[in-house]
Amino acid sequence: MNNNEDEQKEINEEPKELSKWELFKKYYKEVPKFKEFVNSAGTILGVFLFCIILIATVNINKSEKKTKTTTTTQVTVKYQDMLDGLLDNKEANMNITINDNKYIINSRYGNNILTGTLESIDGTYKFKIKEDNIYEIRLDEEIVNNELFKDINTSIINNSLLVNILRNNTGIKLEQDNKLLYKYDKVVLNDITYTIEVIINNNSISNINVYNDTISYIINYV
Repeated sequence: MNNNEDEQKEINEEPKELSKWELFKKYYKEVPKFKEFVNSAGTILGVFLFCIILIATVNINKSEKKTKTTTTTQVTVKYQDMLDGLLDNKEANMNITINDNKYIINSRYGNNILTGTLESIDGTYKFKIKEDNIYEIRLDEEIVNNELFKDINTSIINNSLLVNILRNNTGIKLEQDNKLLYKYDKVVLNDITYTIEVIINNNSISNINVYNDTISYIINYV
């Protein structure tokens, strides 16, 4: 009686359902072609992932090299090259104070010629300085007038002469108020002693200040 009940119980029990992972392992062990397929797929997937990682690494290295190159280019701009930049079609606005007299000059320098306008208490004049001669321009006529700048040192307002002054003197490189500048002390021009400050902004000369206790030339380059 008990044997019949046990047999009937086994017949009535449903076979145990395998999980997906157990089914996978069963096929992997018992079916050779399935095992071969799984191994091949794993190899292909591994190669694919390796290629993606390799490409990403190369792109990162290229990006780092570009960043380093850009930084190097910015740092290697030389001071002498900045001075040369003042000699090629350079415009400037100048505010000059000599004792109690004030002057404003708007100028352009190129091809060894300085042209522009001079404003003073006496009026506004158009001028040209060429080969050490000063010309006043009236109705497109150039008239020699060496008295036009009688109180102004033309060596300071003339780009090429000012650059020569800087190259023939020794400046000290400083950083003040987050600005880079070259400072020249005790520069003697026409028996008058000046301090000169050359201010650097974005790898070019933006301002030059020439001054002492009673005289100042504030030059802003455009």
